[in-house]
Amino acid sequence: ISMPYLVASDYHNTLAARLNGSYIVRAEVEEAVADYVRSGGLFAVVTSGTHRHVSLDRLRGLIIMAIENGLVIEVPGSGKLMLEPNDWPQARERAAALLAERGIPFYRGESSIFIDEARGVLEPFSDELLRLGVRIEWNRRSAALMPVGFDKGSAIRFLRRALAPDAVVAVGDAENDIPMLREADVAVAVGNAEPTVKSVAKYVVREDGFGVMDVLSMVRDWGKAY
Repeated sequence: ISMPYLVASDYHNTLAARLNGSYIVRAEVEEAVADYVRSGGLFAVVTSGTHRHVSLDRLRGLIIMAIENGLVIEVPGSGKLMLEPNDWPQARERAAALLAERGIPFYRGESSIFIDEARGVLEPFSDELLRLGVRIEWNRRSAALMPVGFDKGSAIRFLRRALAPDAVVAVGDAENDIPMLREADVAVAVGNAEPTVKSVAKYVVREDGFGVMDVLSMVRDWGKAY
């Protein structure tokens, strides 16, 4: 690879496959990612979840982690950075109080608030949350409460400034991946992606991690061309 390309991948249903009730990154996918990074490439997992939602022990220390839709970023050798705005802790607490008053179950990450099975439950409060400076980030049936103006695209913009890659290639499957794909130079959807995601993608690849391997092979070829 002549110049470092940043490949940014969603985790669930993109890098990781659902196997026997859990999300697992196949060994051959992990090895392909590790080999790509060792050869000089940059790889980031940009996920809606927290650390407890991902299983990447063999890749830790090699890859960039952008968890909670990119609000929490960990770059190997550089520590952890919270992208949240200064007024977010206060807005988050007001949002948590609103959910508690309405009897809506939620749990906390390092920065976000998460609600499972949120469809049909959270929508009536979207305007009230917006007035608090809080937006709803949907991920299929679940949701995260985020600061207004922040999403996975924010993480890509930050990583582009911080790392200055030659190009960014993003891979995703769900609606919360769309901002990331739009910020990338090359947008890729996996085969089981939502139609709206495929509509913004230049390429559609295999699912269950195999498509990420395909993307890494493509990027290697692009790097050799320059």
